[in-house]
Amino acid sequence: MSIGQRLTKVRKTLKVSQADIAKLLNCSQPNISEYEKDKIGIPISSLKLIRNTYNINLDWFLTGEGSMFIGAPTKDQISGYHTKRVQDLEKQIDELKKNIQDIENSYNIAENSYSQEKVKNDELHHKNQALNDELTSCLKQLIESKNLIIKLQQK
Repeated sequence: MSIGQRLTKVRKTLKVSQADIAKLLNCSQPNISEYEKDKIGIPISSLKLIRNTYNINLDWFLTGEGSMFIGAPTKDQISGYHTKRVQDLEKQIDELKKNIQDIENSYNIAENSYSQEKVKNDELHHKNQALNDELTSCLKQLIESKNLIIKLQQK
């Protein structure tokens, strides 16, 4: 069994996901997948972190000899890992809910602003149309007056 396969075995024994291990190691989930497939080596600092977090026997991790755990993990240890994961997920969910609420609030503000701007735009369009109509009327009167002056001067 390779180191990558042993990482998979640890993860499955503890019932943690690749994403959980990635979070612990501060790397991406695809990195964990590549570790497990032995496409890239696991840094010794990551092995130590896994050892310290999950009470893994480093000799077993590196060579496959001995038992997986330094002492068998208790149900409390495994439960503790999952309890912390639940707390982390709940915190992440709360943050996501807050971000969604912030986006919805921003959207509502933008929508209200858009509605107000549309009303202002419509008002300006109507005022512009009225002014254009008035200008057209004045120009027609001006032309009529000039034509009348020209006719009067020709007589």
